[in-house]
Amino acid sequence: IIVSTNRLSNLMKKYFLITCFLLNVSITLAQNEIDLFKLEYENSGVSNFSDSPYPAMDQIASANSIFRATLNYNHKIKPSWQAIHSISYSHVAQHLDLSAVIGETVLESIPDNYYAYPNFSQISLRSGVIYEPTDKWSATLLGSVNFTDDFSEDKLNPNLTWLTMAYLERRQSQNLSYGFGLSIIQLENKLYFLPSASFKVQNSKRGLELLFPEKIRVWQKINQKDYLEAAIKVQSLSVEYPIENEVKGLD
Repeated sequence: IIVSTNRLSNLMKKYFLITCFLLNVSITLAQNEIDLFKLEYENSGVSNFSDSPYPAMDQIASANSIFRATLNYNHKIKPSWQAIHSISYSHVAQHLDLSAVIGETVLESIPDNYYAYPNFSQISLRSGVIYEPTDKWSATLLGSVNFTDDFSEDKLNPNLTWLTMAYLERRQSQNLSYGFGLSIIQLENKLYFLPSASFKVQNSKRGLELLFPEKIRVWQKINQKDYLEAAIKVQSLSVEYPIENEVKGLD
């Protein structure tokens, strides 16, 4: 997310891009329904750096919190075709725990941009189509454009990135589905193979879903249109930045 690019020439160009991205996409499924508007708060929990360029960095712990607001829109194109669109705004904040670092002089010897980054925001515009030739099969083609910047601190250069994904899914039953996808992420320039499976147990008011390999979620309806949802995610991420980057290294 935080990869430096050439700074946009002026503020007008930056705000023009932001205005363009106020058209965006992300599908959120809950009880097989698409949410029109969704607010989310995620916290990664505290974890230590590992295999760091400075040994003392492995004594530093970091946690990320993400606030996200998403607006979705979908419509039928043909009986078997559906267009999907969404726009989302995310704000990412880092929380550092330096209490385990032995000695201030050790910490001072490490450039802080090796382990710390400023709070930043991302606006994402996604759009795609879903093709459902039968009740059992569906195929999704999705593209996303993301604009990232730390608008208030001006420590990171504005950044424009994209990704694409194609996904094929088979619904074995009302509660069991599985599939696989292919994704290209511009930042890494690699083709990823993404298998997944979903198992649900639900009734008219509550439900449980095991989504392999990423998360477990539960939801409870509080009335006809609203519900509460909680989820636990399991993710592993390692990011390496070029030497000339504003952020030197981060796990």
